[in-house]
Amino acid sequence: MLLASGRASLLDASESRLAECGPGDPIGRLPRSLGHAEAVEVRASKPCRTLLLAPEVARRLEKNAPALMLRFYRYVVAHAAL
Repeated sequence: MLLASGRASLLDASESRLAECGPGDPIGRLPRSLGHAEAVEVRASKPCRTLLLAPEVARRLEKNAPALMLRFYRYVVAHAAL
């Protein structure tokens, strides 16, 4: 999921802010393989709009536009807040 507009905080279990996210930042669950073992909660700091890439759409794009999806995945990994 990408934050399209607004601001959101990533909070740990004790509700300490780990990061502040803005437009273009990936938010939500991040895989352990990226070094994100800790569960976080995403909480809007200001009204937000998000974009979600549905799994079936991602699979179709991987098949039909692999270079584009590789750029997208690299963007998400490079811009992960944690």
